[in-house]
Amino acid sequence: MKLNDLPPRTAEMCSYALASIAYPWGSDAEKMKKEMVILMNSLGHGEIEALWGGIAPASALVPGDESGWNAALVLVARKLGTHDYVVVVRGTNPLSWDSWKLEDFDVCEKTAWDLGAPSKGSISHATATALAIHEGLSDGGVPLLQFLQGIVADDPEATIEFAGHSLGGCMAPVLALKFRESSSVDPSRLGVYSYAGPTPGDRAFAAYMKSVLDGFGLVSFVRDSGDIVPHAWNEEDLGAVEALYPERPATETVLGLIEYVKSRVSANEYLHAYPGFIPILIEAALEEEIARALGQGELDTMAGPSAALRTGAWLMRELPRSGALAEERVRSGFLDTFAWFLRAMSMHVLPYLALCLPGAQRTLFDKVLKPCYFKGHLAAPWL
Repeated sequence: MKLNDLPPRTAEMCSYALASIAYPWGSDAEKMKKEMVILMNSLGHGEIEALWGGIAPASALVPGDESGWNAALVLVARKLGTHDYVVVVRGTNPLSWDSWKLEDFDVCEKTAWDLGAPSKGSISHATATALAIHEGLSDGGVPLLQFLQGIVADDPEATIEFAGHSLGGCMAPVLALKFRESSSVDPSRLGVYSYAGPTPGDRAFAAYMKSVLDGFGLVSFVRDSGDIVPHAWNEEDLGAVEALYPERPATETVLGLIEYVKSRVSANEYLHAYPGFIPILIEAALEEEIARALGQGELDTMAGPSAALRTGAWLMRELPRSGALAEERVRSGFLDTFAWFLRAMSMHVLPYLALCLPGAQRTLFDKVLKPCYFKGHLAAPWL
């Protein structure tokens, strides 16, 4: 696939997906809807209105957590003057280590998608946790899937498209599948725009998801070939991770960690329903200030020395404790390992930023990615 093969609304949906990163704190749905609409309406894709917004507090993941972070966010919006509705699913909260641990990394065990139909396969525990949280979201007492059923019942011309990046790129198609199962909606009225998502489930689940999504009006899965996240959790894709960044080769620690992860997930047969990668940064030109962010020095500056120290301290503590790697191996070449980690995190967002309109690129980079993603992902989870 080439970039010019992507659907016309790719830039719009990718912009919305990245914009959703901007609300990692709080559980005030009304405030979130107002702030998200202001941001999304500044991206150059026309005016939208927020119809429904759901936020799960951090305690949805860890009972008693009063940190002020939130565990999930979904916004349902409509383009003014149209029958086009979009369900924007935010990815992992960049500030919450529990979100990373329970919604991303809990993949060693699987859960059946449908106990009554084993042929539909299984999803990872991480996907199951995220799905339970998303299905529990409500606005004004109305759960997400019920609200969407109301839209298709009230608006016979409605089209509903699900969009998300990262964990959102995993969960947008999962939620679309769940909605299709629970509704009699004509699937041609549904669409999915998934960016940078990992595998939600195993081979059988991938086949089942594809059989359902193939009936949708539009299905678009976009994964940059240099992005580590969509290489998870398929064993073959994980094997390609060590060669992703030739300008910053994988260290012994990285190689050991890759082998450890592969050994833990190999039996689960995780697979993308729609496999494939696109070399986005080779095909798309970035604005000058965004291209500069790909330089390691600029990334280090954005992360800050304290972030590097905190992240380093966490890696050096948790990897030996988990049994993934011996302590002496973790300490060997640690700075090069951390530099590799910074590169991996940058390549998880900047290629998708390149898909957005130039004006939106600047807005998202300055207002969302620098303050919320880079400083969040590289600092706050280990404070």
